[in-house]
Amino acid sequence: MGDWKAHTTVHGIDYPIWITAHGNEPTKAQMDRFAELVERLPEIITSSNLPDAPTQEWRNKHPDYRLLNAQILSLILYEDGSFFVRLIAFPEDDWGPGFDVSPDFKVTLAEWGV
Repeated sequence: MGDWKAHTTVHGIDYPIWITAHGNEPTKAQMDRFAELVERLPEIITSSNLPDAPTQEWRNKHPDYRLLNAQILSLILYEDGSFFVRLIAFPEDDWGPGFDVSPDFKVTLAEWGV
């Protein structure tokens, strides 16, 4: 059995995002987990202590960017119940914030990646 991927809306957001999980097609339990993740995302982002910019140069270029206001690019639900969250930043700059989140919605890793 592989993974399914969909470009769709998730409860609580009004724009489509990429979601991925194990199996042939989405299950209600998976979609409920995605909805709970989206609901908890503000507290997840805040608890991560990830800065709103990866570098001072980037902050100078995008002074109004805030992680808490960023749109979601994608969510992955792993078979063990953990997640990966990628937020949208500025694609022309290559940087993007990402979060590894445990099954109980605790941040295990938060970093700006390229």
